[in-house]
Amino acid sequence: MQSVTRVYMDGQPVSLPEGVRSLSGIRAFLTGEALRRKRMLCGLSLDGWPVDTSTTMAPGLSARVIASRTMRFNELPVHLIQLAREQTFNLRRRLEQTGLRMAINSAGPARQLWWDMVPELHELVVTLSLVSRVQGGGEESPSARALGVMLGRMEEELAQPHEGVEISELVEDELRRWIEAVELELSPVHEPSTQQ
Repeated sequence: MQSVTRVYMDGQPVSLPEGVRSLSGIRAFLTGEALRRKRMLCGLSLDGWPVDTSTTMAPGLSARVIASRTMRFNELPVHLIQLAREQTFNLRRRLEQTGLRMAINSAGPARQLWWDMVPELHELVVTLSLVSRVQGGGEESPSARALGVMLGRMEEELAQPHEGVEISELVEDELRRWIEAVELELSPVHEPSTQQ
C-alpha cells in the first residue's frame, strides 16, 4: 500500500496523529478536525479524484494526496441548493443518454434502465426536501409530491406491453416534465448570505 504523503484541509497542510494511516482513519480524523474548527467536512478528493464523504472507503485504497474541503454550518443552505442544481443537471444529462439506450433495447432491458434511474430521482427529492427544511419552509417539496404521482403513472404504463422505443418516449416525456418542474422550484430560491 502506497503511503500518504500529503493531507490538506481547505488548502492548508494538516498533520496526522501518530498511527492514523488508513484512508478511513484519515477521513475520520478530518471529520473530527472540521468539527473542532466549528465546520463540517463537505468534500474529499484522493489524488485529485472526488470521493463520496458518506460511503465506506474500500480496503486497500490508497492515495498520495488527500484534499478535504469544509464549510461553516450556516453555509449548509447554499450547499444544498448547489447540490440540488447539480443533481438536476446530472439527471437531465443521464436522461439524454438513457433515452437512446431504452429506444434501441427490447422492453425488459428498457424497463430496467428506467428502474436504475429511480434512486437518482429519490436522491434529488431528498435534497429538495432538505432545502425546504433549512429555509424554514417546513412544507413538502412540490416536486416530491409530483414524483410520487409520476412513479405511479410509470408503474402502470410499464405494466403494459410496450416496446423499448415506447418506453423511451414515455420516460423522456414524464421525466423531462418533472425535471422542468424541479428547475422551476429551484429558480426562485435565492442563496442566502453566508457572511458571519
